[in-house]
Amino acid sequence: MKPLVLAEPSALREVVIQWLDQRDRQHHALAPAAISTQPWRSVLRQSRAGLVVDMASHGRAPALGRDRYLQLLDACEQLELPYLLISDARVLGAADGPQPETAPPAPLNALGEELAWREQQLRERPLKSLILRSGELFGAAQHGRLHSLVLALRGGGELRLSTTRQCPPTHITDLARVLSAMLDQLACGADCWQTYHYTAAGATSCYEFAENVLANASQYWDISGVQMQASEDQPMTVPILACQQIRDHFGIKQLPWRSFLNHSLKRIHAQEQQQEPS
Repeated sequence: MKPLVLAEPSALREVVIQWLDQRDRQHHALAPAAISTQPWRSVLRQSRAGLVVDMASHGRAPALGRDRYLQLLDACEQLELPYLLISDARVLGAADGPQPETAPPAPLNALGEELAWREQQLRERPLKSLILRSGELFGAAQHGRLHSLVLALRGGGELRLSTTRQCPPTHITDLARVLSAMLDQLACGADCWQTYHYTAAGATSCYEFAENVLANASQYWDISGVQMQASEDQPMTVPILACQQIRDHFGIKQLPWRSFLNHSLKRIHAQEQQQEPS
């Protein structure tokens, strides 16, 4: 089952491709913007894909427009190609406790509304489909969430952060690991076409995450000038997801987000060192 990965260039796409390469899995990757005028049936046939992995619908501004998305679903339906959609915890409401896969959609923002619509459109099709929801992602990418936080800490002064506990951040390498494992098992005939949740282990808050970044980053930068202030009146922005089902069906265990933090900070520091003029 050769996957066609649809995603614009990004750190997540890069690490997913690396995982597939490491496992010697044949794949094809395309950026939707590069094929915006091509008929989907032709694209799918030329790629010889056995499954579509849609990462282009994920993100703050989905790279795959609604009309183009519906056309893609039509083509997959005609060619009987399975579909895997990467979605987000923001399709669910901010209820207390971990939210199961069966929780009714209650989007928290425009991104959640868009992804809830895409999920619904996919479920209404007579397709083999799998929806994988995650939460906030982080890595070492420049101007990413972690890099922006590091810059804010290094800038000094007062930094107000929410203490509301919410969905734990998940490293892009961890999500790529999970996706690769799911593709391996689907290729072997696993009949697991439904909605799954995966995030790293350990619900946290923005304040607690920043505390961990501060403790690890001090070995790379001088961040003694920052004063972190806890803000207790901030609403939840990313609900906590229950992740038992992916373990029961795929045997995939959650890894703690803290185990990826120092390596990411080390990479950010190394990238900065490389960019400095000699």
